[in-house]
Parts: sequence; C-alpha cells; structure tokens
Amino acid sequence: MSTTPVAPENASATFANNLGPVVQTVFDGDLTLSVPDCTTDPCNFDVMVPLQTPFLYNPSNGNLVVDWRVNECTDLSIVFDTDSNIQDTELVRIFQTGVNGATGAVDIFGLITQFVIIKTSNVPTLSQWGLIAMAGLLAMVGLIVIRKRKLGINR
Repeated sequence: MSTTPVAPENASATFANNLGPVVQTVFDGDLTLSVPDCTTDPCNFDVMVPLQTPFLYNPSNGNLVVDWRVNECTDLSIVFDTDSNIQDTELVRIFQTGVNGATGAVDIFGLITQFVIIKTSNVPTLSQWGLIAMAGLLAMVGLIVIRKRKLGINR
C-alpha cells in the first residue's frame, strides 16, 4: 500500500509511476481464496486478506494506492468484481494480466473493495494504568527507604 500525489485522472499505465515515496508491504505469503457462488449483485464481501502489517493511511499524504501483486497462482479462476456501472473520476484501476509486466491497462472501473478499519488507541487501559500506578508507588517507597537509610533514621 502507498499514498500518491498522482490524481486518478493522471494515473500512469506504468505501475511504479503511481506509487508514492513510501510503499509498505502489508501482506506477503500464501493466501488461499475460496469464493462461494454468488446469486446477488453485488456479492457479499467474502474474500478476506488479513494485513500482517498495519497501514496507517493519512489522506493529507495523497490518494490511497492498493497494489495487488500475485507472484504465483495455481488457480486463476477467481475474478475480482469491478463496478462498471458508475464511472467515477475519483477512482482508477490499472491492471495487467500477463506475466512480469511493468505496465498495464488503465480504466476507471473500480474494484469493489471493503476496508475494515480497526482503530487502535495508545491510551493505556485500566489494567495498564494500575501497573503504572503500582510501579510509581514502589518507586516512591524505594526512594523513601533509601533516603531514610542515608539519613540514619530507624523506625
């Protein structure tokens, strides 16, 4: 995944030209896809790709780029669904169906994708606050004991 300053209407058929300065691999490995028959339009979101590394998207850094690279595939019968009914200028798809290509075809049919965003917070939980308070209390007791020993106070 990446962000890019390239506007959708200026997207290049050369894949690398559309990537921003920071490109992050979020999944690398084997993925088995199993897609049941679909009788509705659109189909339910049933293909899940769990990110191994979170990608923090900030819209102020540019447009979102999702770059799918399939290095090996034993079953090419799975086709991702695109929306060709609404041609949106805010969306572009660049794809290549051959092997080892650096360029592809550009169209404005969007890949139907759902992102599930799990917002995490850096605010400590109640149990973490308890540990922080306990560590602080132990540190204070330790300092008091050390100070009393240095001053020679015995009680």
